[in-house]
Amino acid sequence: MLWARYSRIAMLVVADMAIVAIAYYLAFWLRLELPGLEIRKYEAVFWRTLPWLMAIRLVCGFLVRQYMWSFRHSSLAEAMGLIKAAAAGTLFFFVLCQWGNIAPASLPGSIYVLEFFMSTAAVGALRFLPRYILQLASWRPALVVEGEAKQRTLIYGAGHTGELLLRDLRQAPIYPYEIVGFIDDAPTKWNVSIHGYRVLGSLKDIPEIVASRNIHKILIAIPSLPPARLREVVDLCSKYHVRLKVVPSYADLVMRGEAAPLALKDVQLEDLLERPEVNFDEARLADYYAGKSALVTGAAGSIGSEICRQLARHGVRQITALDMNENDLYYLSLDLAEMSPRPLVAVEVANIQDFDRLAAIFHRHRPQLVFHAAAHKHVPLMEQCPGEAVRNNVFGTMNAARLAERSGCERFVLISTDKAIRPASVMGATKHLAEALLRQLAKVSKTSFVSVRFGNVLGSNGSLIPIIQRQIAKGGPVTITHPKAMRYFMTIPEAVGLVLIAAALNEGGLYVLDMGEPLNVDSLARQMVALAGLVPDKDIKFVYTGLRPGEKLCEELFSASEGITLSSHPRIRVAHPAEDEWKMDYLLAELEEAARGDDPQTVRRVLQKYVRTYRPDGGEEGAE
Repeated sequence: MLWARYSRIAMLVVADMAIVAIAYYLAFWLRLELPGLEIRKYEAVFWRTLPWLMAIRLVCGFLVRQYMWSFRHSSLAEAMGLIKAAAAGTLFFFVLCQWGNIAPASLPGSIYVLEFFMSTAAVGALRFLPRYILQLASWRPALVVEGEAKQRTLIYGAGHTGELLLRDLRQAPIYPYEIVGFIDDAPTKWNVSIHGYRVLGSLKDIPEIVASRNIHKILIAIPSLPPARLREVVDLCSKYHVRLKVVPSYADLVMRGEAAPLALKDVQLEDLLERPEVNFDEARLADYYAGKSALVTGAAGSIGSEICRQLARHGVRQITALDMNENDLYYLSLDLAEMSPRPLVAVEVANIQDFDRLAAIFHRHRPQLVFHAAAHKHVPLMEQCPGEAVRNNVFGTMNAARLAERSGCERFVLISTDKAIRPASVMGATKHLAEALLRQLAKVSKTSFVSVRFGNVLGSNGSLIPIIQRQIAKGGPVTITHPKAMRYFMTIPEAVGLVLIAAALNEGGLYVLDMGEPLNVDSLARQMVALAGLVPDKDIKFVYTGLRPGEKLCEELFSASEGITLSSHPRIRVAHPAEDEWKMDYLLAELEEAARGDDPQTVRRVLQKYVRTYRPDGGEEGAE
């Protein structure tokens, strides 16, 4: 290995010195022989000064590491280093010749200039021609790769990243892209040619370019493109069968362990959110969770399982994963077993409604932290089964909370929902009560009880987005309850980050993430169709079914009676609900009797008695 490296350097040194000697002789010949002067008069000067010139060139070459380059990846930086080394060497050689008395003053100065240009050009060609030849050899203009036709492609972004992307794509023909040209928003770049491909226009020209040049794909080579601009691209492409890919940000590339710019990814819904993604202080979380033991209910779900993974990543000592879904719980245990550092993992198949079973689990594992993600969350189903919603979301929560208090837990975190505000559904009303019951427990307990309110979590099991994705995959139709329905959205990392930071902050009882403005569900679904390379209302039909029982036209994060303060995290707010007028024991006794009778109307009547803002007919509010 070392022999190959040093032999390569030796061959380069020999080649460079030969180039310098030839260039120096040609400089003498061009300057003295062609005009009719006698070159023989300066022959002794040539041989006396040549070793000095070769030594200077060699030293300058090593100083800029020109013998350590990779020819395949040589770039402008290396070219500038070569020119600087050559210029410095020529200047030093000239000074040495004139003031060091190794050459006569009569030696023409143009010889130094000629030698500089010829040797620099030849040494540069030696290093850059191989790369050009490799590019020609690796580029395949054929339109078929592994049996698939290449897709006519635009690159959005004619800057440095776009140029790198084009260069790498030309060297990697397995990527099925036939580059047509660039688009860029900077007018100074329009009609400019980059490696032979013209900048055809700006963002507003996308429809015309896509239609006239039969574009199939657009590669977005602007990693920091704002979400609003990205949504504009999606909307402009929504009338054409165009797929989008984007070069990830540097932070994403580091997380994925990939190299730019060929690490292209599909545009995700979270990329379109009308706000920057909320980040959390990883060091603070690691400091808080290191060495602790935690119990997660609903651990097999998309949120619960990610909480378990993040806890393991932050160095908890032990995780107790509890759920009724034994199949997904098993696969979660396999994932946790592969993590490093690996926590102790206890898997418990249990129902949170079973107090005795839950008590045995708390006694056996003695968790310091409890994350309560177990819940019945499907609004239409809970409208049909309100008694079950009460048993699980209210009494199941109380079982876990009381056992956490009894076993001396430090923190108990309830995952709630924006549907708990002025609830129109049974599910929302039960979550509202769960929040309120924890606030009453917190007044008399040493355990810290906190709640977090979620919006719609992108990609979570059974939520809105996966349902729409499944409908698109089947060819439609996409069913939307109401064209004006608005929802708050958050990503799974944001949801889990909110849960983890809520336990670590200990600054209030109810935390809400700043999710920006609510999004129109219909517009979001149309963007999802466009991202799939399909045309809304043409390839995929849209059907409006009307708001279902328990659904609201627009969700809310806070009620009018709640005070709101900022936490120490700039994107997390703390809600301070008004004091409840009812007594916990009376409420639980009446709810238990109603749930046992399993009469839907009785359950709703009791819920309305204790949740004054609960309006079972609120789902139709504002509908047209």
